[in-house]
Amino acid sequence: MGDKRGISATVAIILIVLVTVAAVAIIWVAVVPMIRDNAVFQTFDINLVIETEGGYTFYDSDKGMLCLQVRRGGDEVNLSRIEVEFVYNGTSLEDPYNFSGTEIPSTNEAKTSCFNLSNQGGVPDSASIAPVFISGNKEIIGDPTSKIDSFKEGVYTSTECSATVPCPSTTYSTVCDGSNNVVNRSTSYSCVGGSCAESSGDVVLQDCGASGGTCSAGVCQSPQYSNPISSCGETLSTPSATYDLDQNIDTGGVSGTCLTITADNVILNLNGFNIEGSGSPSSSESSGSDSGIYVSNVNTFYINGVGGTISGFTEGIYAYQSKGENIDRVRVEGNHWGIYSKSAAMGPGSSYYNYIQNSHMIDNSGYGIVIEGGDGDKGGGYYDYIQNNTIKGNRERYSGYGIGIFNSPAVEVISNDIGDNYYGVVYYDYSNYGVISGNNITDNSYPGIYIYNSYGDSSDENNYFKIEGNNISDNGNYGVEIENGDYLRIYNNEINDNQYGGIVTNGWSESTNDYANVDSNRISGNGLVENSGYGIKMVYVNNWVLGTGGSASPNNISNNYWGINIGDGSNFEIKDTIVCGNSDKDLYCDSGASYSGTGSMNLFGSISTDCTSWPYESDYDFCPGVCPDNDGDGYTNSLCGGEDCNDKDENVKPGVMENCNDGQDNNCDGYCDYSTSACWDGSPYTGDPVYCLD
Repeated sequence: MGDKRGISATVAIILIVLVTVAAVAIIWVAVVPMIRDNAVFQTFDINLVIETEGGYTFYDSDKGMLCLQVRRGGDEVNLSRIEVEFVYNGTSLEDPYNFSGTEIPSTNEAKTSCFNLSNQGGVPDSASIAPVFISGNKEIIGDPTSKIDSFKEGVYTSTECSATVPCPSTTYSTVCDGSNNVVNRSTSYSCVGGSCAESSGDVVLQDCGASGGTCSAGVCQSPQYSNPISSCGETLSTPSATYDLDQNIDTGGVSGTCLTITADNVILNLNGFNIEGSGSPSSSESSGSDSGIYVSNVNTFYINGVGGTISGFTEGIYAYQSKGENIDRVRVEGNHWGIYSKSAAMGPGSSYYNYIQNSHMIDNSGYGIVIEGGDGDKGGGYYDYIQNNTIKGNRERYSGYGIGIFNSPAVEVISNDIGDNYYGVVYYDYSNYGVISGNNITDNSYPGIYIYNSYGDSSDENNYFKIEGNNISDNGNYGVEIENGDYLRIYNNEINDNQYGGIVTNGWSESTNDYANVDSNRISGNGLVENSGYGIKMVYVNNWVLGTGGSASPNNISNNYWGINIGDGSNFEIKDTIVCGNSDKDLYCDSGASYSGTGSMNLFGSISTDCTSWPYESDYDFCPGVCPDNDGDGYTNSLCGGEDCNDKDENVKPGVMENCNDGQDNNCDGYCDYSTSACWDGSPYTGDPVYCLD
């Protein structure tokens, strides 16, 4: 084999290093001089000095104004501006101040400019100046040429601001806004009439109250709770104690009750935190075994949500045999029952009140609020309030309620937004003396309000069951349905565009609706579906009064299929009621119905021919501009200028044969039967004609 030779690795590394050093030397010797020869470096000798003698440099502590006199030397440099830097607590102000334009001193000249530092909190630690000039298309800031760190006190006599004395720059600070929020506050100034006008704006950075904290010195301070709750499974058993959630809590994805209250006068604050269950609520009552909060046999309790949500349980809140319920600002969502109050036996003379208010019951699969087996008594001074809540999307087919009141008297439902449930509000089985007032009850699949076997106080009209001042509209069934509801007052409601009817009494002969006053309502646009809609349907109604007579705001029933439908009933009165412009009949009577009524001061348009017992001609006037043909015989009513002398009988009209034996004018010529010789031949012994023309 031949002899092979090569260099070692060590020698190779040494050679690489030597080559690199040689290359650097070549660049340093040859290239750098070329760059130096072709570059232009300008050096300026600018002498700017802050003059401290003569009284022109001073600080006015009352006005926060600082004036500087700057003297310039003999240079001829074209200055763009002179930058002034103020330092506070070792930090320069973010936005520098300047001498600019005519404020810049010329060669061998001194000029004074004043600066508004009133928003900086006092005199600065120091002030320095630096020249600024233009080189090519760039602004170059030179090194500071003069600096002072003490300022004589002086008096500023000019206006606070002007074209040459600007207001302070915008400042930014992190502060509390008075609503328990941490905010970034910007404060800006504008010169108005020689004075600096201040304006500010806030951007919220953090809501301290959302976590139960407080804002102090621009920072959220965590609350200090005596009884913090950090997990499910706790029993709140200390009387008159306050408990606070300090975080979101849950059951770990399994069924079960999260918190239980067993002591009187307990306050539970959710502080905006959430309580979450399994997310698989049962449609069967859990009796407190799967409740977000279970309250058992206590006198008075408080649940304050402050935005907290309870979700995923069979009952969001379940109160059993407890009184003095106070539930406020809670969101109860995605349970089967939102809030379920059962057997709240308050007792005579107890002066207990149950409040459910300012809360949201949303998208619970069965019911929003249920009160069952309560014993409220207005005369005794104890009853239930459900007010200022939003109750929507709670539905179980055929039985889901926004609010369901069962066998619980003296419950008031006031100023709630109740919509998109299966039923809106239900009072059932002796839920007497109820009040439904000022609510927005819309878009529910079945009746907006349903009353069954529930009554007012027969001895006191002020204690009637009241439905007043509500908007009851766009529900998929009736606006108000009443089965066996006595001593009612239905007043000043807007009942519009419900699918099958506005106010409907429904039931059977044994289930009558007695003693009601219906006044000052606007009932329109109901039941334009399948020819079955009513403004008001009165069936099995006794002793009802529609209108008060002479009311400043009469019932106005229009644009329905039938305005008023009368069925079996007795002793009703319709007065001061306007029933006009309904698409089929303004007044419709069921064929064969047994009823008796009176009326006065009404306006009707068309009246069905089955209304034989009522109304009488003295009970009403025709609607403006309307002269009806109620019997459809082609002739309008003679009472409003037409030719039909009996607008309830299609066989009575001009030109027909006179029936000599029926006691009426059949052809509307002013004569009938025995009053005309044509119906009698003058002899009692010969046959008279049965029909004749008179």
